[in-house]
Amino acid sequence: MRLDVRRSPALTALIQVLATIPNEVAKENRKRTKAVVVPEWKKGLAERAPGERIFHERLVSPSTAYVSDRNVKLIGGANGKFPRETEFGAYREEVAEYTGRRNGTSFPVKRRAQRQFWHFQKSGRVVWPTASDLIPRIASLWIQTTIRTVHESIEKGTR
Repeated sequence: MRLDVRRSPALTALIQVLATIPNEVAKENRKRTKAVVVPEWKKGLAERAPGERIFHERLVSPSTAYVSDRNVKLIGGANGKFPRETEFGAYREEVAEYTGRRNGTSFPVKRRAQRQFWHFQKSGRVVWPTASDLIPRIASLWIQTTIRTVHESIEKGTR
């Protein structure tokens, strides 16, 4: 999910300001924006996550945000912890068939390894609904934080 900067005058102005400010102010802005956005993102995920521990371990706890001068990227889940299957579920009836071998004898084996996950849901359960709700809020926080940071740097420079 993305916001189109061209449709929002405030976001267009923000990108133009970020392109013209000095590097040390931009660095401070990225640091402050991340400090504001990450707790908001984690709080939203924790509120939306079902009570099962697996959702908090795989989706909420490792979540973070990457902030650059042109983007705020929200991350939910971590590689290697099955975040896709936890978020969207899986096709539980899917069967993996292969031939096993023991003592020189071959035999067919059927495994339903997807049974451990919830049923597939295209719209997601935690991260996608939370992102669709929070992206406008996070964009406004990004704008407010940038304005505050630039304003404070101007005040420091005039003293």
